[in-house]
Amino acid sequence: LLAMDEFLAYFDFVPKQPAVGYGLVVSWLMGVPFLLRTLASGGTSQTRAAAIAGLLLAVILAVTSLKKGNNLFVWHVIGMSTAVLAFQPAALHAIMASKGFSSLEPRLQKVFDHKMLQIATVTALWAGFFAIFL
Repeated sequence: LLAMDEFLAYFDFVPKQPAVGYGLVVSWLMGVPFLLRTLASGGTSQTRAAAIAGLLLAVILAVTSLKKGNNLFVWHVIGMSTAVLAFQPAALHAIMASKGFSSLEPRLQKVFDHKMLQIATVTALWAGFFAIFL
């Protein structure tokens, strides 16, 4: 029974306000697949490097913040860093990569990736903003 309690304590990072958690989960479920697809195809090395650096910074901030505890300010940092450092540079990389294709189909795919990453960005921003004002 003690091992189960320790296991469940490992997952004690869930936000105390469900709306913040739901917003971030939706943002991550929507944004991460498009972020990975965007980084894996096309575009310039400069925008890809910026998107990778932003993603790494967002992960570092999330891990570091969660080590400080579980309060709404921590989730504010995670939401905002996810939006501004992870998803927004990837969205920029996607739209910049669309200009490198001469045929319409790959360009439309990159534009769609850009739109979905922008929606994920707004959702993460909303969750981060909501966390600070609860």
